[in-house]
Amino acid sequence: MSPHRIPLPCAQVVLLPEGAGALWVLHLAGPVSAPEWEAVAASRPGDCVAVVLDLGGTAAGPGAAGVPPVVATALDRFPGRLIVIGARPDGWRPAGTVSTAASVADAVDRCRRPRCTHRPPPGSPGAPAPLESGAVDGPLHHLVRKMRARTAVAQAQGVLQGRYAIGAADALELLKTVAQRHNLKLRHLASAVVVVKAPPPHGPWFPGRGRRPTPPVPLGERRAVALTNHTEVLSASLRRAAELTDAPTGLVRLVDPLTGGLVVEAHLGDESAALEIRRPPGEDGVRAARPGVPVTVLDTALPGAEAPWGRTRHGVALVDGGGRFLGDVSVFRPGPHGVLAAPAARGLCALGRGTGAWLTWHHRTVVLDALEGLHARAVALTAGP
Repeated sequence: MSPHRIPLPCAQVVLLPEGAGALWVLHLAGPVSAPEWEAVAASRPGDCVAVVLDLGGTAAGPGAAGVPPVVATALDRFPGRLIVIGARPDGWRPAGTVSTAASVADAVDRCRRPRCTHRPPPGSPGAPAPLESGAVDGPLHHLVRKMRARTAVAQAQGVLQGRYAIGAADALELLKTVAQRHNLKLRHLASAVVVVKAPPPHGPWFPGRGRRPTPPVPLGERRAVALTNHTEVLSASLRRAAELTDAPTGLVRLVDPLTGGLVVEAHLGDESAALEIRRPPGEDGVRAARPGVPVTVLDTALPGAEAPWGRTRHGVALVDGGGRFLGDVSVFRPGPHGVLAAPAARGLCALGRGTGAWLTWHHRTVVLDALEGLHARAVALTAGP
């Protein structure tokens, strides 16, 4: 089995500010098997400057030469700087490239570059590169969203007109009727019409498609969530991420099938509106991380915010069963030291994996059902009395 398909112990990536590299943080709650160590080593970020081993409640007594066995294994797997949290010394003293820290935040402080004590003027030497400046008006967000939806619907109308020899009005009515029946956004159904290959002249559109139960998503909701409703599930997923991290602002974005860009599907907090049309910090790190591994980006700023420092982004990539990137869930917290505690990291890991699995199920079940229903209606419409 490929190392990238083996479940990891709980882990997170911490991107240090000012391009100082990344920390690969492993929260261990028990023994780690050899295949798991192999998966951990294969998933380490390329710009890793240190591996942080959070032993938590694991037994970390001395082994050969007084070194805890888990630390000795980590040294074999990760030549370079290793920071150990929660080890029981029992006569063992770290040496060489190994050091100890009281917490993940303490490890971050040891690895980050010295912090400036003042904010450099924009454009001056040492100032962070601006993400994008200027306030973003609410109406502009609505305009961007409407233009994107109209483009998708217009393309789908053209496809249906050519495929079934119907008029533009009938094509639009078909899209609206089927989207409503299957509880889909019109834009989502229209995108599927455009990107999914056309049905065959005879026989079923998706032969051999099996029916699978709805996968569980660890939403932690006290209220019921309709697990067939795209908007409800993504909004609940974002609320759960905010609860886990105590973050007031966040968003869920998915890849647009038509353009390949990221589209905001759910948001929390007023400031998240600024990210509707702007690229948030730490984008490449979140997208490149192993599926289900949270990424923390320190000392970021939301586009348009007054201060370029003093904010933390926590993001987790959403992927399908084959590892294809579907989007991400990101939340933003005030304060530069927002590293995740082990329970929050585990919660985001589970949330990312569960939401990615649900998105895959939703497409293969709800969206494909809608396409088959649309096809049947269109054929009946053109058959006549």
